[in-house]
Amino acid sequence: MGNQRITEVQASQEVSDAGVLPIKTPQTVEDAIVVTLRLGYRYLWVDKYCTGLDEAHFHAQLKQMNLVYHNSVLTIIALAGKDSSHGLPGVSRRRIGSPRVRIGSRNLASLPLSIYPDLETSV
Repeated sequence: MGNQRITEVQASQEVSDAGVLPIKTPQTVEDAIVVTLRLGYRYLWVDKYCTGLDEAHFHAQLKQMNLVYHNSVLTIIALAGKDSSHGLPGVSRRRIGSPRVRIGSRNLASLPLSIYPDLETSV
């Protein structure tokens, strides 16, 4: 039973084309779940888990990605870090680099005018 359980755990930690999430998802996915729930939404599409590993299924999903993004309420773009274990700044790790000021009960932050420089250098 012990070795069988280890095999099940190892198998479930990889992307499953059966639609099952791994036991331990990467920090960025965990953070996206937190963001989704805190915004009051029930569903989160994560390409890595929703497109599957089966080549035919992957290509069928890929052809419909325009509909996925077109019909979404919002899109979370994870640009920080070198891989999915990094997490989302402002959720599981401190956000750095945004000048902030508090005026009365409001917090104001300066954000870049464009994400393209970060997007072009992201992994």
